[in-house]
Amino acid sequence: MAETILLVFEGEKTEVRIFNKIKNLYFNNEKNTVIHASFNAEIYQLFKAVNEDPFLDIVELLRERSEKNAENLS
Repeated sequence: MAETILLVFEGEKTEVRIFNKIKNLYFNNEKNTVIHASFNAEIYQLFKAVNEDPFLDIVELLRERSEKNAENLS
């Protein structure tokens, strides 16, 4: 299994609560780092973006969307 696992969710609340329960059951291992991010849109939009640009940096895309969402909340 990979040392770092990135999980991408559509939303920020419900999915994260469910993930935290799953994490305690299945990823409660110090060998692995589990990171989660919220796309804040339908996951199909992320799929479309990746399909259109196979070299897309998903982590950077998530970071940009997170910054935009934080600005919109201010």
